Amino acid sequence: MTETHTTCATYDQDAADYAAHAWRADALANSRRRFAARLAVGARVLDVGCGPAHDTAALRELGLRAIGFDR
Repeated sequence: MTETHTTCATYDQDAADYAAHAWRADALANSRRRFAARLAVGARVLDVGCGPAHDTAALRELGLRAIGFDR
């Protein structure tokens, strides 16, 4: 089994639980607000490794044109 396969299998196994619980305690809310404040409204942002795209959605709510990308 390759490292890539092992990593992907682990993500697949944990994805549903992560998506269900990760958004409850939003520790990155302040960081996202500070980040968005440095950009023009409507600026394009690429959220690489976005998982269930919680941050992507939050960046959109802050007025950015965010696109999420994950494997």
